[in-house]
Amino acid sequence: MIKTKYLCSGGGDDIEKIIKKFSSVYSFEGKSVSYVIIASESNKEFLKFIEDNFSFLNSVFESLGVTDLRLVKEDNVKEVKATDIVIVSGGDTNYLLEVLDKVNFISLIKGNKKLSVLAGISAGTIALFDKGVGTKEGKEYMYNGLGLIPGTVIVHSNEDLKNKYSDAIHLDEYNQFEK
Repeated sequence: MIKTKYLCSGGGDDIEKIIKKFSSVYSFEGKSVSYVIIASESNKEFLKFIEDNFSFLNSVFESLGVTDLRLVKEDNVKEVKATDIVIVSGGDTNYLLEVLDKVNFISLIKGNKKLSVLAGISAGTIALFDKGVGTKEGKEYMYNGLGLIPGTVIVHSNEDLKNKYSDAIHLDEYNQFEK
């Protein structure tokens, strides 16, 4: 079993707000972070936006004490093995799941001896859960995730997640589908 905390949130929230909220339950001080954005590679405009604004994302993590932030894409996904915190971001859920499965992401995570927190944001949540609900064009879809539910689960909550993961720590002021 992987000894991690698991943080997840729904889409539609401000990334800075989410990261800062996570920092209220877990310290980023002195840690290295892999920010996984594989899902955006199916949308080159979104990928370019993230890359162009990486300095902003970096400054958010720096303000929380992160010493090293790595932007992880499909071609450098093995870098997750060398960081303390892995955050899987959202975007195209199907593409994210396909690539994480193809690169055997679960093995990479299991092989990371430094890992203290594994977090999922938006589609990243779905990828790490056994099953998840995503939205596309205003309709909800059920996705099969990678089946990875490690350690302590900390979730941005809704009633379904509270019922399914009653032993989790829930951050009640967030709603999974709030836009």
